[in-house]
Amino acid sequence: MSTEIAVFLRPIVEMNRAQVVSEVARAAGVELRHGPDIYEGMAHVGVIDQGVKIELFVEVDYLVDDVGMPFSSHPYELDFRPFDAALATIEQAQRLMEPVYDRLKETGLFSLFATYDGQYVLRSDIVETRPGA
Repeated sequence: MSTEIAVFLRPIVEMNRAQVVSEVARAAGVELRHGPDIYEGMAHVGVIDQGVKIELFVEVDYLVDDVGMPFSSHPYELDFRPFDAALATIEQAQRLMEPVYDRLKETGLFSLFATYDGQYVLRSDIVETRPGA
């Protein structure tokens, strides 16, 4: 598995998958492609900068919650991954994540947190759910 920067999202208002994809694409400033040939239809993918791609996975459920990282309650995973080491580094991927994260936070539509390799919290803006909400 390659090293990645990931933002985990949970809508805090009623949103369907298409609306989430649209908001993420708008925040990243890219078109997100989707199809059966892209991670077996499990992801929406775009190139955010030369050498760095973003991948939005829907209904992620393979990670175990950890301190400060409630993966199970944040079903969308937005990865920032260098796909060509000659063109980009993980540090560049993190720099590209920052403004996208800020724009997603500014919408007020999401609870979110960012990690390095799914192990270290980089940023956290988790909105707790209220009982009955």
